[in-house]
Amino acid sequence: MQKFTEQRKNWYRLILSCMLLMVGLTGCNIPKTPQQPISPTQDISQLVVTATAEIVPTFTPIPDPVKVLLVAADDANPGILELIRSGIQSLPEGQAELTETTSFSADQISDEIDAVILTKTPENLSEIAGRFPQTKFVTIGKITQNLQNVWTIRYDPAFETFLAGYAVALCAYDWRGAGLLSNDSPLLGARAQEVFLNGAQYFCGTCVSSIAPFVAFPLSVSLPSAAGPQEWVAGMDQIQSNYIYTYFVSREAANDIVYQKILSLDVNVIGVDDPPAGMDSKWLAGIRIDLGGAINQILAADPAVQPAGLVIPELDIRVGSVAGTFNEGKKTDLQKLYADLISGMVSPYDPQPADTYTK
Repeated sequence: MQKFTEQRKNWYRLILSCMLLMVGLTGCNIPKTPQQPISPTQDISQLVVTATAEIVPTFTPIPDPVKVLLVAADDANPGILELIRSGIQSLPEGQAELTETTSFSADQISDEIDAVILTKTPENLSEIAGRFPQTKFVTIGKITQNLQNVWTIRYDPAFETFLAGYAVALCAYDWRGAGLLSNDSPLLGARAQEVFLNGAQYFCGTCVSSIAPFVAFPLSVSLPSAAGPQEWVAGMDQIQSNYIYTYFVSREAANDIVYQKILSLDVNVIGVDDPPAGMDSKWLAGIRIDLGGAINQILAADPAVQPAGLVIPELDIRVGSVAGTFNEGKKTDLQKLYADLISGMVSPYDPQPADTYTK
């Protein structure tokens, strides 16, 4: 029995020795320098540093505003002055800086002035432009100045009203059109009615209706610029018995009450700019010559790319929703007439029928 007990103890010692040996062998496969776990905090901080480096803003220099001097002499056309001012004011804020003077002389100009705008061409323009070769000089008139830093805009305040009269005759059924015109227009003074009639009659001659009442068209309501809305409406009431089908509404006559009156009538409208709210169903087109846009084009021009010379303002025709009446053919016809006005082949003050001159 004692012998059996001794054998069991030896057997236990053998098993224990084997187990210790196996543990020792297993421990030999464990790396002596275990891999360090990635720190979440460290990883996020690296991403933040990388993202920050990618979105560092770069400095964009802001160009200095173009400094413009407008010569608003006592005899300057007030309507042209206002078109120039509104054109420059339409530029993004900080792009242009406008100042005005009433006289044109070298004392009014400095090297800091980028552009000088003149509504008339002064006799001493060549002399002063030569003294300031880096300054742009802009004149408005018919004669192009052959000077390296002088731009000439071909513009006549009568062109726009003449084209409006032509457009009314072009669109009005049985010639039955009319204009709401100022008799002291800032652009044309007392000649707006005359020029409007010239434009219509250049297209249709005597423009006498073929259906009673037999009237020579177009008719017009001519009032001072300061006239109130009700005065324009009263004028429309006086002529509407002649069955007017198309109205031209000038800048001076445009107001909400006049447009409400037009909405109550079976008529279409030609205006100057875009249609006011609610007038889409009546609006044929807005017709204007973009003098302000021509000024801004010159201010932004690089003389190396667009050298000084003649600039022709865009005839901006904004066709309304009644496009079936004012189609692309009529738009093209007006563009051709504008080209003839620019070239001098047609005068808005004394137009001759197209077949009396040779192109």
